[in-house]
Amino acid sequence: MPRDPIPLIRIGGFMDAEKLYVLLYEGTVTEKKYLEDLSHSELFNDNGLIEIIPLKRPKNKGSDPFSVKGL
Repeated sequence: MPRDPIPLIRIGGFMDAEKLYVLLYEGTVTEKKYLEDLSHSELFNDNGLIEIIPLKRPKNKGSDPFSVKGL
């Protein structure tokens, strides 16, 4: 007598929780355009789970990793 198959789909738990992706950028032109286009894309952001936030930094501050990390 064969066994009944066990369903492979998990019911409930944390798998059903929505995810929110927050992307931060420090550029003013190229990175801004790229990430805004990504957030408006139907292929990658069909349920609005990508949030784009610009980092506020002084204009005379560098964009090296240590300067950006301090923001």
